[in-house]
Amino acid sequence: MLRICQGLERNNCSWELVTDFKQIVSFGVMSTPALVINGQVKTAGMVPSKAKLTEIITTELAKQG
Repeated sequence: MLRICQGLERNNCSWELVTDFKQIVSFGVMSTPALVINGQVKTAGMVPSKAKLTEIITTELAKQG
């Protein structure tokens, strides 16, 4: 599971690869890979396309203002 931290910003972004099953399940994720941004599961159980990832991240950046 890949988790992107709170405060996602263009110049202030961190990525964390989570492999601990308990942490993964704590997000309600039952199949991997998964992508979590700001505590919300964005994808699970599939590898999104580059276009889909771009859409997800762009949307989250827009929410940050």
